[in-house]
Amino acid sequence: MHKLAPLVLLLLVPLSSDTLGQQHAPTEAQCSADARAWTKDQTTPPMAELVLRNKEMGTCGDSYGTHDLYTAVVLGNLTELTSRTFHFVDRHGLSAQFGKEDNDGQR
Repeated sequence: MHKLAPLVLLLLVPLSSDTLGQQHAPTEAQCSADARAWTKDQTTPPMAELVLRNKEMGTCGDSYGTHDLYTAVVLGNLTELTSRTFHFVDRHGLSAQFGKEDNDGQR
């Protein structure tokens, strides 16, 4: 579990509203433009970029209300981050340990 703790923190902490602080919310037009662009983006940005995008969409939702585009970006990014995390666990031979600890209730 100790090997996974930093990775889990890296994925979850940036999703809180006060981290990676942007001083002010982007405009509603900027939120919509970014969300539209990112839902069409066929590249695979680095993890840090996905986290920043989710942070911005969270700020947009807090400022202008939940929007299907914002939700689509966040869910797509979380799916990609989850996939990368599972591939990391598998590449480093941690699947059995992860499964055992999860079965033991260590979550």
